[in-house]
Amino acid sequence: MAQLDTTPPKKSLIPWIFVAFFGVLIVVNIVFVTLAFDSYSGLADDDPYDRGITYNRVLEGEEIQKALGWSVDLQKQRDQGGDFLRLSAADKAGAPLSRADISAKLYRPVIEGMDQNLVFEDKGEGVFEARLDGVPKGNWELRVLIESGVHSYRFSQRVLL
Repeated sequence: MAQLDTTPPKKSLIPWIFVAFFGVLIVVNIVFVTLAFDSYSGLADDDPYDRGITYNRVLEGEEIQKALGWSVDLQKQRDQGGDFLRLSAADKAGAPLSRADISAKLYRPVIEGMDQNLVFEDKGEGVFEARLDGVPKGNWELRVLIESGVHSYRFSQRVLL
């Protein structure tokens, strides 16, 4: 007759390690999600509701801008004094824009608080230049408003400095 083994089976730790692993994983994910929601609101604008309400005016402005037919060319250049941006602007007929007022601002897409205003100087014949002294290297978004007479033209462009 065969003898039965009456010793109790060993308790394995493997199921408990498996449960503990996924428990720790869930707790860590909950902590990360909580930190993500608490640290950034997700808002890119201070007044998103007001901006949404006025969006139709923005669309009308874009249609007027298209009808103007202005062309703008932006280039980064370098001389003995350092880097600068050269902006060339012309009207629908190709004539250079003269006596235009330009407001420009550089925005850092990923870091708040580094925005910088640029001052464009009129060099004549529709050419305007802005020095980049003190502007850190990197990827920037340039937003420009050109006003000439009663007309205005807005554009934005990514610039790698």
